[in-house]
Amino acid sequence: AEAGRTAWRVALDALWTGSEQASTFTRAIASHAASALHAYDEHTNCTSPAYCAALRLSVHAGCAVTSVHKDWLTYAFMLAPLASTLLLPLPPTDPSYHIQQQALDRASSLLASMGLDDYYSGSWIALGTLTLTGQLPSLAPLFARLSPPGTSSEFTPSHLTTPASTPA
Repeated sequence: AEAGRTAWRVALDALWTGSEQASTFTRAIASHAASALHAYDEHTNCTSPAYCAALRLSVHAGCAVTSVHKDWLTYAFMLAPLASTLLLPLPPTDPSYHIQQQALDRASSLLASMGLDDYYSGSWIALGTLTLTGQLPSLAPLFARLSPPGTSSEFTPSHLTTPASTPA
């Protein structure tokens, strides 16, 4: 769960502030997630990491995360943060551009099909949906009104990126 939140938070930094360090971190996660999601295929029954090795996420040696849940695709708290990393756009000339877009579309569809079973999962479905649709920044005025008097919580993302539409 911590790793998922980290991916989501750093992806927001990359998207909203244009931080090069956040972008580098986010692109590494996005590349890995895009490769796995690209393999997802209902026609070949490659829909679960439990029985389709191409969907399994691995971790690098020395990483604080030692394993990834085998059913990461079915948990909003894992899928939504990973999907958010796919929002950082690649140049259209990048060889992985279409793979990343396809992975984003797949992740969005999977997230949209999840049921609201409990508070935690439902929260990640909501956060993921707001993030993937580009609506998360619209909550800034609400959050500002919730701030204690005398504090400043003004937030205006400087590099907003909305999800690209799938080419026809």
